[in-house]
Parts: sequence; C-alpha cells; structure tokens
Amino acid sequence: MAGHPTRWYSYLIVGLFGVVVMVVTLVVVSVFAALFWSSAPDMTERSILPVLINSLVGAALYGAIAFLSAALWPDNGWRWGLVLIAPLAVILALSVAFAGYVAAFFRNDFPVLVICFTAASAGAHLGKIWIRRVRSKLEG
Repeated sequence: MAGHPTRWYSYLIVGLFGVVVMVVTLVVVSVFAALFWSSAPDMTERSILPVLINSLVGAALYGAIAFLSAALWPDNGWRWGLVLIAPLAVILALSVAFAGYVAAFFRNDFPVLVICFTAASAGAHLGKIWIRRVRSKLEG
C-alpha cells in the first residue's frame, strides 16, 4: 500500500538514507579517482571532472532515494530533498567551520551540494506526482 501517513520516524529513516547515500557517493568517487585520475597527468586540482563526477553520482543516488521516499510518504513532496541533503550540508558546514578553505568549498563542494539538492527535490516532487497519479487510476 502506497501513501502511508508521514510519521516521526519517517524523517529519521530518510535522514539515515541521506547519510548512506553520502558515504556511497564518496566511496564511488574515491574509487573512480584512484583508478583514473591518479594515472592521468592532465588531471590537476582545478579540473572540473572530479566535481562533475561527484555531482552526477550524488544527484542520481539522491534523486532515486528521494523519489522512493516521496512515493512512500507523499505528504511532504519536495521537502524530502531537504531531509536527504541535511547530513551532507552539516558535514560540509563543519568542514568549512573547522578547516577553513572557504574558496575551496565554493569551488569544489558547493556545486555538488546545489546539484544534489536540486536532484533530490526534483526526484521527491516527481515521486509525489507519480504516486498520486497511480492512486487516482486505481481508485477510479
């Protein structure tokens, strides 16, 4: 049965999925970096490719989890994107607060945060629309 009411623990579950997606994204990008970027002499710290790969992997994973979250609990819609991205935003804020490097944050991490948030919110909105259409077809 789809469209369960949103309970307090739903936020905890989706937030934990946000942490899992963040870790999986970092692992995938780290493995990709170890395999390809270290062997390429042209890949420097200023290259856009690592940021692009990180953004695309994160956007795909966050969008898929947000779609499923909104399909299961459609009451919140796009706001599931906020819940999913919250762990990533907290980690990045703590990184800037304790390590500094504000310029590196805006060059490397901020585009990833914006793209992942956009994908998660869009995925959640599409999940909400999809489940409502499915339910309306089933009901009549």
